[in-house]
This record gives sequence, structure tokens and C-alpha cells, in this order.
Amino acid sequence: MIDKILFAVEDNRDRMVPLASHAAEMAGALDADVVLIHVYGREEFEEYLDRMDYDSSDPDDVARRHEVVEACASEFADRGVRPDVVGETGDPAAEITDRVETDGIDHVVLGGRRRAPVTKAVTGSVSGSVLRSVDVPCTIGME
Repeated sequence: MIDKILFAVEDNRDRMVPLASHAAEMAGALDADVVLIHVYGREEFEEYLDRMDYDSSDPDDVARRHEVVEACASEFADRGVRPDVVGETGDPAAEITDRVETDGIDHVVLGGRRRAPVTKAVTGSVSGSVLRSVDVPCTIGME
């Protein structure tokens, strides 16, 4: 049974909003809780704070103001699902995996990219790493 869904939000609005719509339908049908997570690289987070001139350096606060996170949260709210929004800094795959293990997550939804196998082998893949690291079902929305 799926009681809690983790939706990993990346910066690509065109991919994330339709995926959020799908996940919101799933969450609504299952009456599942939802956690939206956006993971910033450490340097990216500092640059983001400087550029946006935020009064808070709490990753949760910053994630709640992120344009794509807001758009995804709206997709859930439109379907009667109120997601919790969390922000993290660090390695995206590691932070997502940690959240799955510590928060009782039953299902993960995240975006993926179609890339050449050689590129994946050299640079790695967040979705591939999460898929191999967690023991719960995953939905990966491809671009």
C-alpha cells in the first residue's frame, strides 16, 4: 500500500509540472501524503541565496519560494492534496535516498532524461542512482 509519496522536483518546469499532475492524481486516488523535495548543490544554494536576496537561508523556506516547486505544489493543491515542501543541500541522489529511508516513503516520483549510455556512465544519473538505491517503487517521468 502506498501511504506516502516523495516527489523530487528539479528545475525543468516543462517536465515537472505534467509529472506533478500525474503524481497528484495518484496521490489523490490513494489518499497518500506527499512530500515535495528540491535538492540544491551546496554552491548552487549559496549562489541562489545571493541572487534572490532571501532573508532566510533555511533550505525549506527557499524551496517553498522556488518557481518550479510552487508550480508543482499548485498541481497537487488543485487536486485536493496538500504536500509538505522540503529543501535540502547536497548530492541530489543521496538526499532523496536518505529521505526515503528516514520518512517512511512508499513511492518515489522523479524526472529523468534520455541520454546516451556513455554519458550516463561518465556523469551518472540521479534517477538511476535513486532507482538502484531504494527499496520502494519509483515512477520516472522521461523527457
